[in-house]
Amino acid sequence: MSTAVYSDNDQATREQTQWLLRLSAIYLAIPLVIFSAKWLNTGAGIILLILISYGLASGWSGPIRNSLPAGRILKEIFSKNLTAFALIFVWCCFSIPNYLLPAPDGPSNIIASTLGDLVGSTWPLHSTTQQPRVENFFFYLPAAALGKVFGLTFAQIILFFWTCLGLFLFWNLLSLALQLDRLSDARRLIAALAFVLAGGWDFFGGLLNLSSENPRFVSDLESWAAIGEFSANTTLLFKAPAETLAPWIAAAAALVVMEKKTGQTLLVLLAALSFVWSPLAGIGIIPFIFILLIRDIAGGNADFFSGSNFFTAPAIFLLGTLFYWSTGGVRTFHWQSSEPDFLRNLILLFLLETVVLSLPFFFQHRKPKIYLNQIDLPPPVALNKTQMFFGWTAFFILTILPFVKLEGTPRFSSQISVPAILVLIFFWVRILKREFTFQYSQIAVTALCLLFGSGAAVIEVYSTLTGSRQSVQGNRTSAGNPTPDNQPSGPKEGRKDSLFWRWIGPQSRLFSPLQ
Repeated sequence: MSTAVYSDNDQATREQTQWLLRLSAIYLAIPLVIFSAKWLNTGAGIILLILISYGLASGWSGPIRNSLPAGRILKEIFSKNLTAFALIFVWCCFSIPNYLLPAPDGPSNIIASTLGDLVGSTWPLHSTTQQPRVENFFFYLPAAALGKVFGLTFAQIILFFWTCLGLFLFWNLLSLALQLDRLSDARRLIAALAFVLAGGWDFFGGLLNLSSENPRFVSDLESWAAIGEFSANTTLLFKAPAETLAPWIAAAAALVVMEKKTGQTLLVLLAALSFVWSPLAGIGIIPFIFILLIRDIAGGNADFFSGSNFFTAPAIFLLGTLFYWSTGGVRTFHWQSSEPDFLRNLILLFLLETVVLSLPFFFQHRKPKIYLNQIDLPPPVALNKTQMFFGWTAFFILTILPFVKLEGTPRFSSQISVPAILVLIFFWVRILKREFTFQYSQIAVTALCLLFGSGAAVIEVYSTLTGSRQSVQGNRTSAGNPTPDNQPSGPKEGRKDSLFWRWIGPQSRLFSPLQ
């Protein structure tokens, strides 16, 4: 079959981008549709469904007009990435134990326990004190809805394949942004492996903070710095898919828009849906969307000004804000300078995480001409201004996050950094593309980063398969105290007198609830 569908800057490429963004928007919107049936009153639920339908329809039509059959476009997109995704699917299979309910005396499993609660309890969920539970459970809703009918085991199977579907959409978006379809199967496998293994040098950080008070760090390797953590991709997928999948999809969509300069009609809607799935990671996407918005306004491109972006997206942002803030309002930021050994941990976190994750970007930004073979070769393809802004913004986000923490949100840094880390990993994989074949210094540095950064992935797989991960108690600070940033955010109680539960929730007096 011809690969003309993959030519750059042509109508087919624009259609390909639009189709992937459409499917991603549907995937992220499905849990919100389920949410509207039981967590909202009749009026609010109907309004939300109308807004979602309008947003999807607006983005579906958009400025792109189909000139090729949709089936052909989708077949070309997915067939080109099946080999690489097979590796990611095998990687995902190692996380299956996290989807199974643990033994009564076993360690806490946030994925299995949340799914079990949703399948076994009436909706909306309530705490033991009969207060509404507020947590980011949107990832679980499609599987839980089917589990209500077919049982918990069926729900666990569906949840795993729901995760794989999200990964498949994400990887196709990232592949489109990086033009991985132009590479051989071997190079696409290398790119997928690089994504799986990517992470900071947590293994060295764990060794440096190892002591008699903390003889093992296998269970929570990435919490070694105490003041924050930037999780590797394997950790994010295995421990927190509910907080990871949507931000990955939205961040990959931003990278596609950055590279292809098309697809803006759905980008803000994808960010809003990601915010509802995972509020902190959703906030982390906003700077990158702002960069793209400024670029398009300066270039006279009006695609951002679509109905889905300026009507549906703000409404979903507002809904998510009211829902999560119903637990007690705005939380405050605190400086972490009073933490034990703050300066030491800050320097180590900066060197072992922020600098390591940013090295491939710095290499491409500076365009070094140092080669291991000392042959006069052409420099790599230069970064454009938007790519530079993306890289420096991601670096700046990772630099400032260790200084602050958000009250009542112990996993603040690990969640809000998800989009920024993905942006930096974009530059990792970019080095493996064909135009960098002879850039041996860049390839050597990236390979070194992957080698030492893979420690978190290997240990996470090992601890998941062997069940050796300890109960989520955190690791330690250098003084031996529990690490607050590694605690799961967990469910919180919503206040019945809050705006959401008084006027939008199912018991609102304004409308009768849907039953």
